[in-house]
Amino acid sequence: MTWQKWLQENCPNVKALDHNQWERYDYPQYVRDGITENWIKVNDENGGTWHEPNYHKENMVLLLVLPPVLLVMLVLVALLVHIKLQD
Repeated sequence: MTWQKWLQENCPNVKALDHNQWERYDYPQYVRDGITENWIKVNDENGGTWHEPNYHKENMVLLLVLPPVLLVMLVLVALLVHIKLQD
């Protein structure tokens, strides 16, 4: 059985996990190896955290898009407060 098939059959919704999770849930070594070789390591916390590539791509887009949107919202709120204070 391939590591992908094992994941699909045993943890079909997992898109991100850390080293502690695969220890806790006793992932076979070949599955751990497949994840570390094919997924994207995003940090070293808890022994390392990996994202499935499509999951990582979708979440990175959100991280790039959200800050400018939040900045625009903050400016709009500041303008509304300023206008309200002038009334």
